[in-house]
Amino acid sequence: MSKKALQPPRGTRDFYPDDYRRREWLFDHFRAVAHRYAFEEVDAPMVEHAELFTRKAGEEIVDQLYHFEIHDRHLALRPEMTPSVARMIIARAGGLRMPTRWFTVTQNWRYERMTRGRKREHFQWNMDVWGEPEVTAEAELVGAIFSLLDGSAPSPEVPEGELFNPPTGTELQSFFRCELIPMLQSVATHLEEVGFGFTYEFESGLFSMGDAFSLDAGDARAVAGAL
Repeated sequence: MSKKALQPPRGTRDFYPDDYRRREWLFDHFRAVAHRYAFEEVDAPMVEHAELFTRKAGEEIVDQLYHFEIHDRHLALRPEMTPSVARMIIARAGGLRMPTRWFTVTQNWRYERMTRGRKREHFQWNMDVWGEPEVTAEAELVGAIFSLLDGSAPSPEVPEGELFNPPTGTELQSFFRCELIPMLQSVATHLEEVGFGFTYEFESGLFSMGDAFSLDAGDARAVAGAL
């Protein structure tokens, strides 16, 4: 066997026990936050019909897909989870109680230029609200991000060196910042389409949804101000 065959394909990685424990520690926090916000976990096949992705992003995305043809079917490894969730919603149109509150923690593949911290194999935590027209859905999802940051700091009750050393709060905040800032920018762009006064509605939504779902008023104003 060649040396190349002993290595994972470029852009992917192996998870040995210590790495796997760290990964699952983080995923457990994803799931705990989603459950706290009353989201239900779903999953879908890793392999989908390639058309599902080209219909959303156009034929140019084919160059970024891990795709193949077998038995007259054009299939692809999912590059993201949102099209699969949309397919599931559409497949049971009229049979689901709206709004739906689903979340996923999935492994995805996208053949694209790699950058620091971004490989061709990546994991994605989605929290999707379907069928909710009000801005409170966006506010709630932003609140979930802050709940994750607040709840993922190392616990003082875990002895040093037990199983593994969790990432420090500073490391986690640095890690999530690269995801949080683009997400907030996306939310701001969407809310601007609502029209004048969205900032007040958004701020109100952040701290008026009950103890389980809210930020305190100061944090809510800070988030709304950042947008």
